[in-house]
Amino acid sequence: MSNKYYTILLLIIISLVATSCAPGVKIYQEAPLEKPIEPETVADSTTTPEAPAEVIVDSVEASTPPPIEPPDSVSVEAEAIDTRLRMIFAGDIMPGTDFPSVEYLPPDGGRNMLHPEVENIIRSADIAFGNLEGVICTGGYAWKGRNSYSFRIPPALAERFWDWGFDAFSIANNHARDFGEEGKYQTRRKLGEMGIRYAGYGNYSSTVLTRNGLTIGFIAFAPFKSCNSPLDIPLAGEMVSELSENTDITVVSMHIGSEGADKTHVRNKTEYYRHENRGNPVRFARAMIDAGADVVFGHGPHVPRAVELYKDRFIAYSLGNFLTWSRFSLTGVKGYAPLLEVTTDDNGKFIEGQFHSVIQFTKQVRESDPELRAFKLIRKLTNEDFPNHKLIFGEDGSIKPKD
Repeated sequence: MSNKYYTILLLIIISLVATSCAPGVKIYQEAPLEKPIEPETVADSTTTPEAPAEVIVDSVEASTPPPIEPPDSVSVEAEAIDTRLRMIFAGDIMPGTDFPSVEYLPPDGGRNMLHPEVENIIRSADIAFGNLEGVICTGGYAWKGRNSYSFRIPPALAERFWDWGFDAFSIANNHARDFGEEGKYQTRRKLGEMGIRYAGYGNYSSTVLTRNGLTIGFIAFAPFKSCNSPLDIPLAGEMVSELSENTDITVVSMHIGSEGADKTHVRNKTEYYRHENRGNPVRFARAMIDAGADVVFGHGPHVPRAVELYKDRFIAYSLGNFLTWSRFSLTGVKGYAPLLEVTTDDNGKFIEGQFHSVIQFTKQVRESDPELRAFKLIRKLTNEDFPNHKLIFGEDGSIKPKD
């Protein structure tokens, strides 16, 4: 081929290349670049990051996504936590004694004394309280005499307390000294081994438990030697006040009042049993609430008594006998065994309650009472003894405060 034709072909190629590179003409479309990620801002930083270089893409507009709004269901303010405490209270508990004879002990180590339904009621609570009517020990000296009503619970039998779900016991009553100082010591030791708290006298006047993030102070009183006395109300009030100042909720146990099947009514006056001053239950309970208590539960008369709402705090004047296998008379109302359930707010104010009626017969399994006899008796007594009370009783055993 001649030089002339080479020259013409070269001119054509140069012309085509120049045309393809002219401004405004695209042979392919570039993919749009994503918006660059902004660096996080540090509050105390003194260095300002450089802005990223601007990228220009022909025929493509860069777009900024709209800000993400939080969904309507999400609140920017944290809601207040509603902390409640559900407590169970029982009256006198003495599951059996080997004094003066082992014939007063239950069979099978007491494993079948409570019906499973009753056990579940106790175990379902945040915390369960009761009155230990006797001592847990071996040996010891029965200073009242061999024919006395002295109650010595074998340590192996006492292990049922933990199985049933009890958390704290009052050890302030007229049987706390049945086997002297040795009996008191062994009782505290065994309860401590099981992780069950106790209160009632001397260096063991009160105790503190923790549940649901709340501290619960527990203190017990009884008008007997060495116990915290309910007869000195000003001193008792000081003790409760001090405990209340250091806890969220304060529970007071009182072993107080006369005894017997005919002692179901409570009056605002001093009661006696065999010429022994057993205190004024109404005056004492109300004074303890004035001092800072949130719940007051009573026992000692061996029968159920009325309940009351005082300054939005709950008082049960007597819960009678709950679990007394033998050596107790359980005829008539003395066999009515209520379990009281009380729910409070985190300041101890009463919210609602429930009576679980249990029935006792000597040396028989303790079962729920379908006739609700304990509850019906307590409702009747409350209407009679406190006609202006501030409670609403449901037919199912429920309790609520009046508006």
